[in-house]
Amino acid sequence: MNNCACNNEDIGFYGGDFKYAVSMTCEGFDMNTDDWIITVSAGCKSVSFTRENSVFDDDENQWYICISSDLIGFGQAYITFEAHVPDTDFEAGFRREKLTYKLIFLNT
Repeated sequence: MNNCACNNEDIGFYGGDFKYAVSMTCEGFDMNTDDWIITVSAGCKSVSFTRENSVFDDDENQWYICISSDLIGFGQAYITFEAHVPDTDFEAGFRREKLTYKLIFLNT
């Protein structure tokens, strides 16, 4: 996996809502057809996103995740991308690519 379209230097306030454009790129992987999970966590709480609970903008060909900070904890929030990349060399028919980045620091 090569790309995370997120800004990791933001500071936000707990109780706010955040919307992020997200993209995962990897040879042979397509966010529109292959399985993926994005998890956002801070403290001991986390929330996960897939195509089913994310937003796709057809005009921009862009995926978005919408996060209520009430669902995650205080402090440094992290975003973890997990892509199921089609790969016949693996028994399941795919390999898991997983990367984590700093996302936003949530103050009280």
